[in-house]
Amino acid sequence: MRSCKSEAEIECLRRAAAITLAGYREGFQSLKEGMTEKELAAVIVSKWLALGADGIAFLGIASAPDGARYAHVGPGDRSIRKGEVVNIDGGCMVRGYCADLFRMACLGEPNNRDEKRLIRCIIEAKDAMIGAIRPGALVHEPFDAAEKVIQKGGFGHLVPDTTWGHGLGLDIHELPTLTKGSLSEIEENMVFCVEPWTMDYSDWSMARNFEDAVRVTPSGAELLSPGLNDLVIL
Repeated sequence: MRSCKSEAEIECLRRAAAITLAGYREGFQSLKEGMTEKELAAVIVSKWLALGADGIAFLGIASAPDGARYAHVGPGDRSIRKGEVVNIDGGCMVRGYCADLFRMACLGEPNNRDEKRLIRCIIEAKDAMIGAIRPGALVHEPFDAAEKVIQKGGFGHLVPDTTWGHGLGLDIHELPTLTKGSLSEIEENMVFCVEPWTMDYSDWSMARNFEDAVRVTPSGAELLSPGLNDLVIL
């Protein structure tokens, strides 16, 4: 019943996404070597509240090379170092509606030279997912579109056999989920988070994500979270 949103609900989600990205941008601008994950989180949350957010839906920050191992946790007391990709996953709340966006930044070029290429491949896969979203499409179609991009990019071995997105609203995770093989049908005014993440248990620096929010329109999808569209190199 909650999977299709009203215009008022979509406007809350759009506003939550805009505030969330403004906080990320403020945090990235303040980022310097030796800053802790908690200090970065404080900058982000302060900006959210200053811009009118009602609260925090979730905020996870991981800066260690194996930070992806600890998804959905943090921020911690660890100091951020040059060459390490900082993963930020979360969002604020506006009138009870959540944002859920994943972005990355790095002080200088990433230590692992393949990370930058992987991240750009993931972003291309995310865009392919958005391009496959339309009323009447089956839920597995965006997943399939992203998988083709990642396979073509040479990272097929990093594709998890799981979901690459989910509904968004009063909760961070709502139905339907963008799952491989799912035959559920996409409907107008559904709102999805699309996130083609990768996983490598032997090299955690190759476990990356990029997440945007989209609203299903009569003919396709509207991006609700424009901005910070690539790995931010500082």
